[in-house]
Amino acid sequence: MKRIEMLTDVKDVGQRYYKGELRMVTPEKAGYFCGLGWARDIEGELPTGSPDTSEKTLGVQNGGHATAAPNAGVK
Repeated sequence: MKRIEMLTDVKDVGQRYYKGELRMVTPEKAGYFCGLGWARDIEGELPTGSPDTSEKTLGVQNGGHATAAPNAGVK
């Protein structure tokens, strides 16, 4: 396990990580977060990357959203 300090708020696989928070995570997760510049390794073994803050454009095609009632309701 690796100890990291979050440098920004992150939501990842159902977990929320908050800026300034100290967390124990797997070495893989620590490498991922540190590499993207979202966290720093407390021991200093992993380099901290620079976050990519450039403007992004999403190309959404054929988007649709549909919901159905989970039950038929009262009959």
